[in-house]
Amino acid sequence: MSSNWSTKQHILNKATDELKVAVAWFLRSDEQHSPTHPYPLTFTASIMLRHLPLITRRVEFTPLARTPLPSITACREFAIAREQSVTPPPVDRGSPPLSEASDASDDSMHSDDDNISGGALDEEGVDDEVKTIPKPPGEPGRPKSGGYNLEQALSWPDAIYQQVVNHVHREAHRRLETRKSFKNQKAEEIQAICDAAVNDHSILRVYENAWPVRDMLKLRLKYTSEKAHRQRGKRMQQKLTRVVRDGSVDIDV
Repeated sequence: MSSNWSTKQHILNKATDELKVAVAWFLRSDEQHSPTHPYPLTFTASIMLRHLPLITRRVEFTPLARTPLPSITACREFAIAREQSVTPPPVDRGSPPLSEASDASDDSMHSDDDNISGGALDEEGVDDEVKTIPKPPGEPGRPKSGGYNLEQALSWPDAIYQQVVNHVHREAHRRLETRKSFKNQKAEEIQAICDAAVNDHSILRVYENAWPVRDMLKLRLKYTSEKAHRQRGKRMQQKLTRVVRDGSVDIDV
């Protein structure tokens, strides 16, 4: 019985080998027609032939219909005025001629306009005063300490600025005590200089309280008073030196 089993086993193995050879021959012949075949010529490779599933899904986009752009500016439609034939009214024989009537209407219109304009002027009044320019905050000559530069604040042409400055300096040396500061001057003299400058230079009329003239006086008197103070101190030093050297007591400054 064992011999029969071995015989059957031998026949089965032989049939399996022949089947493998046949499959290999078939695959080899197929490789000759398709030399780039990616699979090896084995029996196990032949049973692995199958299509792989798609990894990424395919998405298709459909174009959207373009809508018209919105209108930014509102569109206003105006009605078209159509010409209509108007029949003239019947002329009254007792009425004055057309030329006289038109002249009378023109006169009445002018008189009405005069009355309206006169009434408006009477109610509102004539604004002869121009709106004045206020003084900037701070003090002149101190742009880094909360003040301002006078020439830059006025923004005048150089010729006009220099002309006004020269006028103010002349009046200051003629009317004021230049050894004193602005606050130690007489108020009426300051006002007189401002009034004279405004009368001679019309550009100053638009500035409130003639503050450009006052600023020019402040700057000039600051310079002259400090200069006088330095000269006074220098004279005092010279007299003290003379006292030490000569022994005199004359220290009158």
